[in-house]
Parts: sequence; structure tokens; C-alpha cells
Amino acid sequence: MLQIICIKLTSGEDLIARIKSMPLTAADPFATAPYSIPQGEVVLEQVRVISLQPVSRTEMGISLIPYLLADYDAPVRIDLVRHAVAVYKASTSLENSYLQQTSPLELGAKSSIQMS
Repeated sequence: MLQIICIKLTSGEDLIARIKSMPLTAADPFATAPYSIPQGEVVLEQVRVISLQPVSRTEMGISLIPYLLADYDAPVRIDLVRHAVAVYKASTSLENSYLQQTSPLELGAKSSIQMS
């Protein structure tokens, strides 16, 4: 199953990424919200920074910027216990935008995220 999560880092950045692998534990940390921060190193792929961008004078939108600029989709190994403040589920519109950017498949409906 494709597992997409959002992470708030201690540095203040918000990330969205696919989980490639994580340590085996007795319980799935993402089974129920609020998510638990998994122990040990997690390998993420297709990591994007969630960033606010002005759309107009009165509106803000969200853009997804590759975390690693040299290789957009390279796996990233991170110890979330040490570097994450929170792990949470993406909203449907954010997840659709992420999938649209990272997947070679085209989704049926275009999604846009705007904040007023």
C-alpha cells in the first residue's frame, strides 16, 4: 500500500513524502490519527517541501518544492524521533497535488490548493 505522510521538522519545514521503508514494530504508527512518530530510521522517497506562495494580493497557495534539488526523487534516510515535531496525514487536495507532481500517471481531476 502506498503510504504518504506529512512531517513537521524541528527546523520548521513541512514535508510530504512516500514511505519507502521503516523499522518493523509491533504496531503500525500510522494506523490511527494522531500518528505516532516511528522509532528508528525511516527511508522516504519523492520528498517535497510544502511552501506557501502568493497567488494574488489577497490569496496564498501551496507549492511543493523538491527537498533534494540535485536528485528530486532520491531516497532520504531520517530519524523522525530526533528530527520531527509531528507526523500527520495530508489533506486530500494536498495529497492529490503531490501525486500529480510525483506520479507519471495523470489524475482525473486537476487539484489546486489555495488559502484565503
